[in-house]
Amino acid sequence: MKSIIALAAIGMATFGFVDSASAFKFSPAPQKFTGVGTTTATLGGTVLPCNAKLTGLTLRTGKGKVAAGHFSGATGCTTVTFANTPWPMTATSATTATITGVDFFIGAFGFHCTGNMNVTVSGGVISWSGVNTLPPCTNVGGSLTTTPSISIVP
Repeated sequence: MKSIIALAAIGMATFGFVDSASAFKFSPAPQKFTGVGTTTATLGGTVLPCNAKLTGLTLRTGKGKVAAGHFSGATGCTTVTFANTPWPMTATSATTATITGVDFFIGAFGFHCTGNMNVTVSGGVISWSGVNTLPPCTNVGGSLTTTPSISIVP
């Protein structure tokens, strides 16, 4: 009997009926949230430190999305816009997620920084470090405190 259950589980995983990433979801859901904090990015050797505010939504499906946002602070920050939103968010573990399709338009330089960002979600804070590269931007990092507090649950 155990072998039949094991074979059924393997078969379900093989044919895509079981998705390990779906074992984690954003909470609370559904819920609109804001994230406020600081960000940095290096653009052609110039470091651009900014204040950021984004709005997002966690969905009943356990996924989420970044809906919009804006930057302020240092010269050049106000020319950075969130383009091609919403950006899908998928929880990948109890403390990590991926935001796909990230697209920042840097008006001061006239180009887009695009790609996927791996982030940490812990204690109501969404953070990421310089390991993220959104070409042609490098050393992209930041930390945003969410209200209400967003977390990842199994």
